[in-house]
Amino acid sequence: MSKRIDANSLAMENIRQRKTRSTCMILLVALFSIIVYMGSMFSLSLSRGLESLSDRLGADVIVVPAGYKAEIESVLLKGEPSTFYLPANTIGKLKKFDEIEKMTPQIYVATLSASCCSYPVQIIGIDIDTDFLIYPWITHNIDKELKDGEAIVGSHVVGEKGETVHFFNEELKIVGRLKQTGIGFDATVFVNQNTAKKLAKASERITANKVAEEDVISSVMIKAKPGVDSVKLASKISKELSKDGIFAMFSKKFVNSISSNLKVLSTSILVLVGAI
Repeated sequence: MSKRIDANSLAMENIRQRKTRSTCMILLVALFSIIVYMGSMFSLSLSRGLESLSDRLGADVIVVPAGYKAEIESVLLKGEPSTFYLPANTIGKLKKFDEIEKMTPQIYVATLSASCCSYPVQIIGIDIDTDFLIYPWITHNIDKELKDGEAIVGSHVVGEKGETVHFFNEELKIVGRLKQTGIGFDATVFVNQNTAKKLAKASERITANKVAEEDVISSVMIKAKPGVDSVKLASKISKELSKDGIFAMFSKKFVNSISSNLKVLSTSILVLVGAI
């Protein structure tokens, strides 16, 4: 009795007769499947990361020292450690602009890959009394106020709740961990302003970043009054305070610029996935 021939038997016989070709085809299909999966996930992560960045940057205008636009982008997007400070009395100079509804300062301290520090990360000091961006978000991870000597760490930072880390020979207690955001906050340690100033002063003994002023700050996040054109406000601040070394940028332009770059990358990935 002859064996019945169907699609399955033909396929199995084809594999047996051409083992090398079939093995290569299986490996090629597996490789393409991995590329399609990883490409799709990467594209989705880029989209979610940008969305998270936009949510965290609820400020209309970001004020930084002149010439440090690239550094603030690296801090917020990649979490790359960076230290820079605005000129003295920047907050006082900004108070004269009636278009500003509220503003909050932040302090950036870059730690080192050295014996003084547990590991290199970006530390951001937030003003709990005035912050309207980050603190309301991170309070979901702790049930009390962020006190001196305490820290909340990003998802990529080593250390669990209750453990301690050392930066510039100062000890910080981890009181909370954040969920992954897909942006620079994943590699960031958040502390209050008093702790950030203490770390900034301690860093003077090791780095060349001198902290001379007691009211040292690195950036100011600004929320404009309803109806105020944020682009014009940023331009006005930059124009009037440029002589003091102060630069203001429209935050949405920053996000849109990143979005354009990521869109090109995402489109390239989707084209590759489609071709495969």
